[in-house]
Amino acid sequence: MSKVIALLLSVYMVLGCVTPAGAVSDPPLDELVEQFDAVAMGHEHGKRPAIIRKWASAPNLALFVKPGFDAKPYVQQIIDQVNELAGLSGLGMQVSRPTPDSNLRLGFYPRADFAKLPGSHADAEADKFVRGSACLGVSKLDDAHQGSIVAGAIMIGTDIDEGLRRHCLLEEMVQMMGLPNDACFYRPSLFCEYDYVRHLTRADIMLVKTLYDQRLQPGMPREEALPIAREILVELSGDGSTDHASADASP
Repeated sequence: MSKVIALLLSVYMVLGCVTPAGAVSDPPLDELVEQFDAVAMGHEHGKRPAIIRKWASAPNLALFVKPGFDAKPYVQQIIDQVNELAGLSGLGMQVSRPTPDSNLRLGFYPRADFAKLPGSHADAEADKFVRGSACLGVSKLDDAHQGSIVAGAIMIGTDIDEGLRRHCLLEEMVQMMGLPNDACFYRPSLFCEYDYVRHLTRADIMLVKTLYDQRLQPGMPREEALPIAREILVELSGDGSTDHASADASP
């Protein structure tokens, strides 16, 4: 990372602000529940157990840049999004210089480099998905604690257009929190592949808050988690509040 980007990180981490959510009315409860079920516990690329996956402790995000690409215009957006996700999840997330403790790595690279990610050649379907993606992310779970995300990597294409790159930054960072799948039970939504959004809608915010409510624990199976998720969503949509996660969620 260049000295210029490092300096910008230092300044922006002090001045960073929260991105406002879109002023969209709440979808019906059933649509909220179906969307949460699909994006949190569904599977799009390979079979995975239907369980809750989330960070149990705060991810420490570091920025990596392919030489020759100017990432400075994206630093503010990255920090804004980290601040927003920290507030919604109750985790003390931060952006820092790369260190051995950086467990969430965000990089700007040509799409040809995406094939270097772990698991990118796991099978023909995964390989095709990687090669056709404008951006993507992978996460690692704790072997000893099922469902706990302990590391992640996000790659944003340097050879895609500006608008798509900014959309990718939002999408991949939110999905890396433990909501990795696409679904369109309500729209507009960051999680719907047919929508092109720059901010989390209020309904999307409720999904993040639901996932990080302490009543949903990493590794909790779908049949146990879904009734609890519905209860949380009833509370969030019923009182008009998106500020529902306990502060005790911080490590």
